[in-house]
Amino acid sequence: MIIKTITTGDEPTAFCLATNTNRIYWANEWSHDISVLDATTDALISVIKYSNPPVTPVDICYNPLNNRIYTANRFKNQIGVINDQAITTNIIEQSGIHQPLKIFPIPVHDILYLNKKTKYAIWSVTGQQIIVSDKPSDHINIGFLKEGIYFIKAGNQSVRFIKK
Repeated sequence: MIIKTITTGDEPTAFCLATNTNRIYWANEWSHDISVLDATTDALISVIKYSNPPVTPVDICYNPLNNRIYTANRFKNQIGVINDQAITTNIIEQSGIHQPLKIFPIPVHDILYLNKKTKYAIWSVTGQQIIVSDKPSDHINIGFLKEGIYFIKAGNQSVRFIKK
């Protein structure tokens, strides 16, 4: 059951949790920015705009050792670095919202469900492509996969999941 929806930038592609501040960061590929959510209140608290577009953030991760967020940026061949502890409330109006890819249940045993019908590919953590489907679906039988961590990619979005 979905209890709340949160407005994002255009084409959210990846997200991470900054555990020291309990904030969720996500990269918005087509709006060229990073959204920041307070994970305690589910409130959008900031949008970090790139001042030199077209920087296109497509992936993001958090390093708990230095409290920094790192974004992989397409077209500029750059990695962006954000100091998580320096973020303040800075809401900017967003438009052109696309539905982010969501999967369930986590962990997955046999059937992986998606929140929308889409074409997809599943990859191992070693980078091996395991499944490719050009036929849109909202569920995938992964019962044959070994236990472990995998990634599903649909369009420009990737989501990590655990197979039990």
